[in-house]
Amino acid sequence: MRIHDIATMTQVYRTNWQAIQGTTCRTLARLGRAEALCSRMTTLFGLRQLGADGVAEATDLRNRAFTYLVTRYDEVRRGVAFLRWGRGGADRIAPSLYASTRGKPKKSAAAQQPAQPVVVGPNGPFVPTTGAATTTPSNGRSLEPKLPGMPGGSPFVS
Repeated sequence: MRIHDIATMTQVYRTNWQAIQGTTCRTLARLGRAEALCSRMTTLFGLRQLGADGVAEATDLRNRAFTYLVTRYDEVRRGVAFLRWGRGGADRIAPSLYASTRGKPKKSAAAQQPAQPVVVGPNGPFVPTTGAATTTPSNGRSLEPKLPGMPGGSPFVS
């Protein structure tokens, strides 16, 4: 039952109390308690609703402030770029808000070399697997091994 239904029922009981006084298991004390609970629950739901609206309003204000900051900072960056056009260094004076502040770690010589060549076969570009033999059928065409789960290959992984 909804709160509104309980409040309506208690109002009906109170309105017709003289006619149903001896025929119901309800008492005036229980009706008073039900009305008090309905009132309290309505207040709590109303506060929760207002709280959600307050959070939404604060979120909207925060989003608007951030948008205002970004647009104004973009204008500042354009001004700095105009003033530093010939000399450079505009990105050092007014860096982008979205640029990463951490530099990328330098790769070692071993990490710069490719580990294994990529082979493009009938199943797509894949790193070749070890132990897969290429056979030649009677018509002279070489067959490349079919990878599990790919068209022409086994549906099971070995």
